[in-house]
Amino acid sequence: MKIQYSAIVPTHNNSDQINQALESIYHQTELPAEIILSDDNSTDNTYSILSNHKNPKMNVILLRNIQNEGAAKNRNLAVKYSTSEILIFFDGDDESLPDRSRTHLELHAQGADLVFCSTIQRYGDNYEFANINDDFREVMSFPEVATSIFLGENYGKKFYTPACAMSCRLETFIELQGFDANFRRLEDIDFFLKAVNAQKVIAFSSKIGVVRNLTTGPGKSPEIEFQSQNSLLEKWTEKLNLKLVYEAKLWNELRNSYFATTPIKGIKLLPKVLMSSNLRKKILTKLISRGLHDYRIRASLK
Repeated sequence: MKIQYSAIVPTHNNSDQINQALESIYHQTELPAEIILSDDNSTDNTYSILSNHKNPKMNVILLRNIQNEGAAKNRNLAVKYSTSEILIFFDGDDESLPDRSRTHLELHAQGADLVFCSTIQRYGDNYEFANINDDFREVMSFPEVATSIFLGENYGKKFYTPACAMSCRLETFIELQGFDANFRRLEDIDFFLKAVNAQKVIAFSSKIGVVRNLTTGPGKSPEIEFQSQNSLLEKWTEKLNLKLVYEAKLWNELRNSYFATTPIKGIKLLPKVLMSSNLRKKILTKLISRGLHDYRIRASLK
């Protein structure tokens, strides 16, 4: 029996990209049993576009929040209406390549509970950067994954876990109680950690499935990112060793001083950072890569 999936599509102020996102779903080589659109109280004309979007060949369900709830709660709402074995998450401002759904379904058929495809990040000036996973399927080690997530240490295999590149068994999603609605950012990383902690089989594919369009906004400010990182760390503190918690907090403060352009704060933190052998090795490589990334953002916004 062919595995069926629901296309879960959260939207919020995506009027410029939503048509392209939907067309990319309509042109999947493996079509969804249903497309569940959930608009998070957009203030532009996204909902109007969705309301007028017709495709007689597709079972489309359209939902709308009466107030802005955030991506986590918005996705959870859409999942409640799913009748399929597999959930594939699409974002309203991204474009999925035609074979994306096939990649997910093939790995689920091989026993994976969660699947992540590789992605391309597209900036406003059309510069593109690929985030390519290694190909592997396994029950991952929580201590090693946590060190990779919170300190950026090498897991031994490359992996990326954005929600827009994820699929999940419906029964697994329910068991893990969905995305944590307390998170306005990093809810996808938290869900991934829950799956690792529950010893779920997670698969990563090197095949590129999604072109992610860079977006900015108040919800992605340095301060919100900093708060979300701290909240994520606090939630998982009991599962982590004290040294990791200390270094992760310090690293997060240093990163925030960079993002928030408060160099004096960063300079004051340096003595503590340099006392940690783990953080000492990270500073140069991370600052260089981050500087290149931020240069691309600034260039794309001009």
